[in-house]
Amino acid sequence: MSGGKASRAKCARRELDAVRDAPTMAASEPASLTFFVPGRAAPGGSKRAFRNRTTGRIAVVEAAKGNAAWRVDVRAEAEAALLAAVSPGQSALIYPGEYDPVCACLRCRLWREPLDLYVTFAVARPRGHYGMSGELRPRYRAALPTTRPDLTKLLRALEDALTGIVWRDDAQVVLQWVTKGYAVNGRIGAHVIVAPIADRATDRPTEEASK
Repeated sequence: MSGGKASRAKCARRELDAVRDAPTMAASEPASLTFFVPGRAAPGGSKRAFRNRTTGRIAVVEAAKGNAAWRVDVRAEAEAALLAAVSPGQSALIYPGEYDPVCACLRCRLWREPLDLYVTFAVARPRGHYGMSGELRPRYRAALPTTRPDLTKLLRALEDALTGIVWRDDAQVVLQWVTKGYAVNGRIGAHVIVAPIADRATDRPTEEASK
């Protein structure tokens, strides 16, 4: 059996084992993933279309400057945090199965359940916020960034980057807390926390209760 087929077969066996062991895994405490992505966050959502001169086909790409590089950084930091947080025998962060450093298949490290997402984008302050001595002017200490990029577009780029690394689809994010503020000590970037949501079925109103 070739290496690729063997890897896919191994992943399939893990998936079957995960279904078999699901009650045990669900009983464990949900873990969370926390990481920081340094650098200037780039927005997503805006697209640009052009015709490929070689193939004649229409290609659609991200229009925002720096989007591709930012998404690479997000994916790299998320994967590094995931690998650092998981050791053999700890299966709370990855699904299905236990962590195997030999397997390169990202499917073995994707969450499938509903997720909470907390993000703080730290952006650079304008130069006008500082005095001649380099000190922050008092009147700007409590200022908030109200200029572009839009917070929703920053979030879109980050969610797209995490697809295939942390979750299967960003539709799994059912609760979000996203903010944008000026960076402390000039440390721009994105602070991210992802966590699975515990089963809240008992807290939801039933059809009978609403009658």
